[in-house]
Amino acid sequence: MRDEIFDNLATKAVTKTDKTKGAYVLNEAQRAVLESAGKLPGKGGDNAIRFDIDIPNDLSGLQLSVSYYESIRQGAGRTPEARMGRDIVHWMEIGDSVTLANIGPSIFAWKNNAPNVPVSEVAGSIANAANKERLIEKAGEAKGKPPRLLREVSDFQRSTAVVVGALARAEGFCEMPDCKRDTFLRADGTVFLEVHHVTPLAEEGVDALVNAAALCPTCHRELHYGSLKLHLREKLRLAVAAKTKASLS
Repeated sequence: MRDEIFDNLATKAVTKTDKTKGAYVLNEAQRAVLESAGKLPGKGGDNAIRFDIDIPNDLSGLQLSVSYYESIRQGAGRTPEARMGRDIVHWMEIGDSVTLANIGPSIFAWKNNAPNVPVSEVAGSIANAANKERLIEKAGEAKGKPPRLLREVSDFQRSTAVVVGALARAEGFCEMPDCKRDTFLRADGTVFLEVHHVTPLAEEGVDALVNAAALCPTCHRELHYGSLKLHLREKLRLAVAAKTKASLS
């Protein structure tokens, strides 16, 4: 996650004690993040405060409602510990590298050891949770050209015949059943459609006409990121199978 988005952030590894005792002990830097957001721990477990934490890289829209309190430790001179309760501990595992961050009063958390999620996929979650004016102010601070990143990409070598065949079968119309969206023309006069694997290749889908659909950009994006994507996938699978059978018979 890019630190330029956030006002403050701090990281700690989850310990065995955090997990077994069901109480996540914040380090001083994480406590400072919450203080910056206006969150001070309640005095004792019974007086804990509660607030929500958004998990932006969880694409299901996960939000944790957590308790935050100072635990009085037995022993002379021992200072209280700032802790969060079981709600956040259930989300963690021993060894997770957990970052807490804030944008104004909004709190976010993520696991640095979780699979990387592109910024484009988490941006909406952050934009919905944080103060609009603060986010626009931060965006206005960005200047100049961005740095270049060198990346090595491994991808499937798709069959050109399948791509062209799906476009021919579509005859210029999105193949998602009941789609009525307007499309647009490319510079060469052809309708802009994107060929999508119904069952993704990464999920053992085959690169064959029966598993390919020509879609408008909106339907294509919804099949990747929409909340109903699995339902839509099955609907499309049945439609494409019937169209392919009819076109090849």
